[in-house]
Amino acid sequence: MPALGMLRADGPGITVEKIAAELQAFEGSPERLNGFRRAYLHQWVSKEAPVSSVIDLDAWDRLADKSFEPAKHTGPIVLAVDTDPERARTSIVAAGDRADGLSLVEVVDSRPGVDWAVARVLELSVRHNVRAMVIDRRSAAGSLIAAFEAARVPVVTTGPAEVTHACGQFFDAATESGRLRHLDQPELNDAIRGATTRPLGDAWAWDRKKRSEDITPLTAATLALCAWTTKAGRPSNAGQGRVI
Repeated sequence: MPALGMLRADGPGITVEKIAAELQAFEGSPERLNGFRRAYLHQWVSKEAPVSSVIDLDAWDRLADKSFEPAKHTGPIVLAVDTDPERARTSIVAAGDRADGLSLVEVVDSRPGVDWAVARVLELSVRHNVRAMVIDRRSAAGSLIAAFEAARVPVVTTGPAEVTHACGQFFDAATESGRLRHLDQPELNDAIRGATTRPLGDAWAWDRKKRSEDITPLTAATLALCAWTTKAGRPSNAGQGRVI
């Protein structure tokens, strides 16, 4: 912020204390927080940003496990990969269980581009007990399926029916049952804040096109959680697995 700390003839100007007070005033809804981001952080915020989130933000915050140490987790996991429609960004999310049996999702990696995901999943498969890797075959990440199969990575694929099931399950786990935990990561928090839904059959799915944030962490987390909790992370043949 260029004006931070600059003195003015009529007062102290912009101080850290003033910014903190303004942030507190803006908090409480995505709409007001977007105003703070525009005014003070000079960040671009879509005018289509939803006024309210699909998943209540306070409820989501209560599911955060800020003490969990992923490096110490040695149990089995599943991975999911998702890419946005513009192929601008890809995310890898892991799902597994905590010691108390509650499911936990972690954004392992999220960065620009697409092709890097294959080598990253291979690296993770060597270091961790990865049961399977999940991709929505109709998504932009579906183009990676052949590369994963060539690398002998067991691929679990999903279609529309599995995607709607996964979205409903993720929503329920984050709201009604409360059996989901996350690591309070900005990428996933922003995706939760900016995600919208679209009708799909008699249910709904996350809307990849109408969103105010990158939602690949959320869509990948949704697939990973469903694959993990339905125990579909054990496909018998690479490329032939299904989440349900």
